[in-house]
Amino acid sequence: SIIPALLLVTSGAFAAAAPSGLETSLVAFLLTAAFVSFERARRSTFSIALFFLVVARPEGVLAIVLFALFAIRDRLRTQRDPSQEMPPGAFLPALLATAVLLWIRNSSGQSLYGTWIASLVSFDAAQVSQGLGYLNALFATAITPVLVVFPIGGWITGRLTRTGRRALVWAVAWIAIVTLQGGGLQPFSV
Repeated sequence: SIIPALLLVTSGAFAAAAPSGLETSLVAFLLTAAFVSFERARRSTFSIALFFLVVARPEGVLAIVLFALFAIRDRLRTQRDPSQEMPPGAFLPALLATAVLLWIRNSSGQSLYGTWIASLVSFDAAQVSQGLGYLNALFATAITPVLVVFPIGGWITGRLTRTGRRALVWAVAWIAIVTLQGGGLQPFSV
């Protein structure tokens, strides 16, 4: 469907971050590629996209976790199709990249990704408050977040597809990440 791509390119928040460089666009592209290839069981494409997502941003490490949870849930379904499941080996390149990036030290001698992960999992009320203010500014100035009402309505009425439910979970997870980080470096990183 072309609708997700249209929503992305018409997002004021995405456009506001675009002049700062290619990182935001690259992460959006890689996350979209990983998601679509996961949903279509394109193992090689998924593996490559997830690997580069991990290398591009520390948030890619959390993508491994969420995709792994989706894969486990797929395997636990009663009516499952093994040809449509993501094998554990598809996660291996991204896991190896994570291990290397946790091992590499930055200029201050700290783990390149370890410090980011530690700050995310340690609760800081002031940082969360700042993140909530950041989200408030996003909701006050952009129409895109209001669109989440439609998939929630579809979920409640049972009309949302499995892919739609997973996309909604991704949206909520990304909002939680940005909130826990205290907002983003770019305008409206959500």
